[in-house]
Amino acid sequence: LALDESTWKWCAIDPAFGSSDFAIMVMEWKNQKLQVIYCENIEKPKFSDMVRLTQQLHQKYNFLKIFVDASATAFVREIKSNFGEYSFYDKLDPKVVDTWITSAGQNPLVAPVSFNKWSKHMTQQSYKVLSKGLLRINPKFQEFIISLRTARSKGEWEYDKSATSTSQYMDICDCWRMLS
Repeated sequence: LALDESTWKWCAIDPAFGSSDFAIMVMEWKNQKLQVIYCENIEKPKFSDMVRLTQQLHQKYNFLKIFVDASATAFVREIKSNFGEYSFYDKLDPKVVDTWITSAGQNPLVAPVSFNKWSKHMTQQSYKVLSKGLLRINPKFQEFIISLRTARSKGEWEYDKSATSTSQYMDICDCWRMLS
């Protein structure tokens, strides 16, 4: 399929270096639906390779926003710096950083997402998108499909990431949650 340059596109990254896999997902808004156009789960990647991949994908897709798990401070700082943004976001008022998340198409490009704060909201939003049939997934993104099929809740809007969970590809699911 040819790249549609007229659609809005967003990226989400769950760097998770060391503890789990690196996951990255790109979605676009097309024909009144969210559509996955890139999704990858990468085992034990090099930090510099993932920074470079982020830059390459942005050059290709021209994202409105890149959402990144805020717990990966070094990665967030590096990509913010590479895109010419103020990289010490963790020194700012958290309310300012929160506005970056809710302003999906405005500056800055890179928005760190605190899962401690936003997890339940993201899970609720992802459920709404799915239940309304607003998501298109190409069958080639099997890892994402598996992540959705195996996702479990351990309470009201709490995504279960415990060792006893049967969820697979949780990092990809976290990317989806950031994008929904």
